[in-house]
Amino acid sequence: MSDTERLHMVQLRLNARALALFGRGVWQQHGHMDEDDGLLAHALLAALFGEGLVQPFTLAPGKGEGANSRELRLLGYSRRSADDLREYAEASAAEEVKGECYLHSLASKLMPDAWSTGRRLRFEVRVCPVVRLSSGGWVRAKDGLRAVRYGKGSEVDAWVHRSLMQGEDVPEATRADVYSAWLRRRMESAVTIEEAALHRFRRVRLLRYDHQSRRSARTLERPDAVLRGCLRVKDERALQRLLRRGVGRHCAYGFGMLLLRPAP
Repeated sequence: MSDTERLHMVQLRLNARALALFGRGVWQQHGHMDEDDGLLAHALLAALFGEGLVQPFTLAPGKGEGANSRELRLLGYSRRSADDLREYAEASAAEEVKGECYLHSLASKLMPDAWSTGRRLRFEVRVCPVVRLSSGGWVRAKDGLRAVRYGKGSEVDAWVHRSLMQGEDVPEATRADVYSAWLRRRMESAVTIEEAALHRFRRVRLLRYDHQSRRSARTLERPDAVLRGCLRVKDERALQRLLRRGVGRHCAYGFGMLLLRPAP
């Protein structure tokens, strides 16, 4: 396998203020100024390097103080090295697009070719834990008073799905329990999750374009959760595929990047 085919972890510093200005036209077009840094970063990465070349990815605040506090740090996976990506951006990206980031900060490192079966690793992943419904209809809450209409194919928060759809005979479970079980199901072909904890949760509003038209967009409210824990490798090839693909939905927009480090 050549270096261009191997998986690289890419790091890039972004100017948070410039990124907001980059997205102003999007927000104004749709009549609001919601913060969806994942969508803006997705558009910026596509304009710099081409569609899908750095994906999945995740965003974090810059580590510095003062001016650096207005930075974002992007980590992502790519089949291209930092040198290849930088060369493409310098030759092909518009000057105003290159100005939204610190292209000189672009760096990468090769990920391992294989993960030994049985190896224990710490993990962190930001996910959108939703369940897609195979059929629609009215769903009544456990109190018997409230009802919600869901259409076929709707994405439903995994915790809401359990609370509203499973009936009164299902044991009570915390949001952390439900999201951990959701994560285990989506990673079980590759790893065994030995422990998982919900580190952060919030509800977010996301802007997504219709697949048929870039002019048609809608605002979605979705769960945004960061889980941390420990896993053991079960199938190293399946783990490689999971790293490349990401975990769960919206992996092109800042969700699903599985970060790994050695466990003590």
